Amino acid sequence: MLRFSFLALLLTALPVAAQHARPAETLIVTKTADTDDGTCDADCSLREALASANAGIDRDSVRFAPALGGETITLALGQLEVTQSVILDATGLDLTVSGGGASRVFYLDVSRVLPTVRGLVEIIGLTIADGFTEGEGGGILARGQTFLVLRESTVRDNRAASGGGISVSALSLRRSTVANNVATSGGGGVYTTYASISNSTISGNRAEFGGGLRTSPFTTSVITVQNSTIIDNRATVESGGIHSFVSIWDDFSEVSLENSIVAGNRVARSLTAPSANCGGLNSPPFSRGYNVLGSGCSSQGTDRIVSASDAAALDFALADNGGPTLTHALRAPGGDPARNPAIDIGGTCGPADQRGFEAPVDGDGDGIAACDAGAVEFASGAATQPALDATSTAPSSFALDAAYPNPFRTATTLALDLPEARTVTLTVYDVLGRAVRTLAEGELEAGRHAVAFDGAGLPSGVYVVRMEADAFTATQRVTLVR
Repeated sequence: MLRFSFLALLLTALPVAAQHARPAETLIVTKTADTDDGTCDADCSLREALASANAGIDRDSVRFAPALGGETITLALGQLEVTQSVILDATGLDLTVSGGGASRVFYLDVSRVLPTVRGLVEIIGLTIADGFTEGEGGGILARGQTFLVLRESTVRDNRAASGGGISVSALSLRRSTVANNVATSGGGGVYTTYASISNSTISGNRAEFGGGLRTSPFTTSVITVQNSTIIDNRATVESGGIHSFVSIWDDFSEVSLENSIVAGNRVARSLTAPSANCGGLNSPPFSRGYNVLGSGCSSQGTDRIVSASDAAALDFALADNGGPTLTHALRAPGGDPARNPAIDIGGTCGPADQRGFEAPVDGDGDGIAACDAGAVEFASGAATQPALDATSTAPSSFALDAAYPNPFRTATTLALDLPEARTVTLTVYDVLGRAVRTLAEGELEAGRHAVAFDGAGLPSGVYVVRMEADAFTATQRVTLVR
């Protein structure tokens, strides 16, 4: 029998048992035309499907007919609005939703499920492109209590005043690409407050501050970047790669890097500016180890530091993330992997490294197998769209996402992914390694699960939440403040 905390049980049961307006549905988009006749039937547009999902309470799934593969849905009626938790799944279809250079693509404003639990919008396998707004979030703007999850998706060629690609307070970015977006002020690629970024590439974005990513200057921010690549972004004023803005009275904000590449970014046209890659007020990003870093980034002993000339010379091709061909993102000029500092750096990686190998292998000829730094490529066709009559979408890999909110005062929520049913244990440890809470223990079905951690009775401090699912393990740090 699975044991949850009381709040986790309430979180699981309330939307399903206590708030039914109608059962959750799977809505199928069958056409690319942007129409709105008020119904989603056999002739259903994406706008009509989202309107139907907004009218419900349970989390609907919006899927796309296979005939739409390779097509583009160009918005003619303005931005698409989402006001209820929903899954948009275009796995394996190479489908683009475009603002046509005239409007933002997605506007998300989902109410809380509970006072401590945000509404969840999950976008899988979509390309979000050519959005435009004079405000925030050219591709995606998430307001209110929305928690946005982007998986195997691309956000490209969008423009806004801030958050050229994405502007959202709570974000999980996994196996995705944010590229060639522009903001006239901050956050060319991403403008966010709380984010977990893993196996993703942020590249070719431009802004005044934080060409790749900028944190909000107005509140506590917690950003974790793992196994990701942030390269070739530009800022006209400060921080081509990452700009973290922290008030002097804020003791809890942090941006951390692990097994990632943050190099080859620029301020104006300079690769050698002090904040070309990392910068900000009072708290520039810090390293948890095994990174490839350029100027401005805090480093430790397991990191490899590259000069501006090295960063420019290396072939930091973009991770493919499901396109037609692998790009071999770590191949150096001349094909000599030993010249690339991201090869076999060590640390932690998943079942495949950035070069697409199924397990970490020796790439520099030293006889030692280790992980590579940077975003993980994966081959096209590895994931295919499930049958259209399926009622849920199983994740492609095991994962434990960062908690939100974090830091927290009473309770926080963590999301975990299971590609198949497994026995799961989710345990909270204090800094001395003592188990202080068991949040989940027992069999869980395949899918995405939200589990709450109620800090009642615990002192302020840092805690580690550890997930175990057979051989898979993952941890996330949370901070309780009173």
